[in-house]
Amino acid sequence: LVDYIFFGVSTKFITVSKKLLFLFIILVFIAACNPKIDSTQPINTSQSIFSFNCDNISDQNVRNICFTDLALKKLDISVCDNIVRNSIYQADCYNNVITILKDKEICKNISNINRKDWCFIGLAIAKEDLSICNEISDIVSKKRCIRGVVTKTKNVSVCEDFQGSLRDSCYTAVAGSKNDSSFCNNIIYESNKDSCMKHVAIESEDVESCKSLKDSYSKTSCIWEIADRKDEPNLCESIVDDNITKYYCILDIVQDTKNIDDCNLIKDSDRFKELCFGNVAVRTPDLSICDEIKTEVTKDNCVETVNRYIDYYSMCDLIQDEYYKDKCKKGYPANSE
Repeated sequence: LVDYIFFGVSTKFITVSKKLLFLFIILVFIAACNPKIDSTQPINTSQSIFSFNCDNISDQNVRNICFTDLALKKLDISVCDNIVRNSIYQADCYNNVITILKDKEICKNISNINRKDWCFIGLAIAKEDLSICNEISDIVSKKRCIRGVVTKTKNVSVCEDFQGSLRDSCYTAVAGSKNDSSFCNNIIYESNKDSCMKHVAIESEDVESCKSLKDSYSKTSCIWEIADRKDEPNLCESIVDDNITKYYCILDIVQDTKNIDDCNLIKDSDRFKELCFGNVAVRTPDLSICDEIKTEVTKDNCVETVNRYIDYYSMCDLIQDEYYKDKCKKGYPANSE
C-alpha cells in the first residue's frame, strides 16, 4: 500500500490512514466512475463529484470517499452507514457531519456503540464541551474525546476533574497543545509519561527531545514523524538503533521530496538505494532515473511502474481544482495493490 511495495518491500511504521486518505481519488472524478463525464475535458469537481451513484463505484475505497462526501453534502449522518470495512472513513464521516449539525440527539439515536462514540467525539470537539465525553462508555474512545477537546481549548484546569489514565490523557493533550513538557510531570503512570514527552516532541518538532525518550519504539517513531512533517529525510539519520527502519524512514519522505540526492543518505545498502531511486522515478515521474538502478529486475519494475504513473498523472491533470489535483498526484494508480 506504499509506493515501493512494487519492489517487494513493506514498512512497519507508516499509518494506513495517512497514506490512503486520497487513495484512488482520481477515480471519483473520471469517466470510470461516471460514464457521462468526457475524459478528454477538464473536470470541474464541484459539479461532477455528486453526479453519480456511490453504489455503482466498484472500488471500495473510492466508494467510501463518495459516501463520506455525500453525507456531508446532504447533512445526513445515516449515509455514513454505507461505509464498510473502514472505521477511519466512517469515523471521519460521522465527525464531518456532526461538526456542522451539532445535535446531541443524532448521536444518541445511533444504535451501533462504536459509531455512537465517534459521533459524540466529533460533537464534543465541535462544541468544545467536555461533558459530552461522559456519554462515551469505552475508555479508549473517552480518552480520545478528552484529548480532542482539551487540545482545542488548551484548558489545563479541567484535567484535575479526571482520575487515573483519563487524567494522564488530559495532561498529555495540554502538554502537546502548549508545547510544554512540564505538564507531563503531572502524569501519574510512568508509561504514560514517556508518551506525553513524545507528543510534545512531535508537536514542537524537536528531534533532540525524541532522542531522550526511554522507549526505543517511541524514540524511533517520534523522529520519523517529525522528519515526515518537515519533509527532511536527513532527520531520519537520527534513528541509530536500526538501519533498516532508518532506510524505511528515508524512503517514506523521499516520496514527498522527490529529490534523487536524498537517496544518497542511504550509504550502505544498494538494495534500499535502488528502491529509493525507484520511488523518485515514480513520483516525478521520470523514466531516466530508472537508469540509476543496476539490478535488472528492479530496473524493469521501475520502468513498468513509471509508465503506469505517467498515464495516471495525465488523468490527474484533467482535474481543474488545484487542491484535488495535488491530492490525486499523491495517490496511486487503480491497478496498484
